[in-house]
Amino acid sequence: KNKFGDVGLISLSQMIRTNNNLHTLRLGKNSITCQGIIQGLAPALKVNTTLQILSLMGNANIGDEGAKSLGEALRCNQTLKTLLLAKCGVSDAGALHILKALYNDESAKAVLEESNHSLTEISLCSKSVSSSYSPGYEATSEHKPCNFRRRDRDKASIMLKELIIWNKYGFGTARRLKLEFFLCSHQGPRYINASNLDRKLLPMLFYRLWKINRDDLPKPLFVLYSYTRGMPELLEL
Repeated sequence: KNKFGDVGLISLSQMIRTNNNLHTLRLGKNSITCQGIIQGLAPALKVNTTLQILSLMGNANIGDEGAKSLGEALRCNQTLKTLLLAKCGVSDAGALHILKALYNDESAKAVLEESNHSLTEISLCSKSVSSSYSPGYEATSEHKPCNFRRRDRDKASIMLKELIIWNKYGFGTARRLKLEFFLCSHQGPRYINASNLDRKLLPMLFYRLWKINRDDLPKPLFVLYSYTRGMPELLEL
């Protein structure tokens, strides 16, 4: 492998910012650290719109800080499909940053606009988590995205697999599924009960939800009303 390290990655990242043809980038075992990710690659990924496969395997000093920076970039990037971070020194904390990038539950708007909906394969250890997993698949010793403590590990592992599967369905469906999950979670009622929008806004909501996913619009009126009360941001998109 080429040992161009952080300096080389930062220079390469300038090209990644504007390149419209690069689809695959493999940078395994290139002595890259978190500094190269933070200063070069992550900012480039925020604006790149063509890269689909990125492998950083074997760069042991990327660590949690590098994973955090990549997670922040993923929130802005909606084209990358595969991210390989095996043997990159990513622990539980770093893995959670990646998980947060796929599902940002800070608000209903963050679920839609500040979460990654394109990633369909990721590896944080020697085994990858891909779209081939089915919802609710139980984690095993051979298929774990990271080494969480048992209870948290199982919960986070299953959640990560669910998110990857949702992303496989496409941008619109992934957004809808994550939004429904948010509204059904413990955060949802806080947003639903915080607003009391007039029912006359329902026609506008029909239109907004139709724009999110035209082929799979929730139909029951009470569901739509819940969306309206819980997501006034939709009316401002």
